[in-house]
Amino acid sequence: MTTDLEIWLIGDPATIDRACRALAGTGTIAQTGHPTAMGGTDRRVRRYLRIHPPMSTKPAPPAHRSADTESDLLNGSDQ
Repeated sequence: MTTDLEIWLIGDPATIDRACRALAGTGTIAQTGHPTAMGGTDRRVRRYLRIHPPMSTKPAPPAHRSADTESDLLNGSDQ
């Protein structure tokens, strides 16, 4: 049984980036997809995230990630 949470985000690129940063604080980002244009005249993008949420209900201490590591994850470099 998998405990990962799969999420598709659809919106403008800046909103997607903010959502990715917020979701990164909820658990470990296990996989990210690259932003993909919706197509046609729709200027939005979609992006896939797979998050491994913590098994504990206690709030986790803040993760200390370097800016480079977080940027790499959010840019799909972890694949």
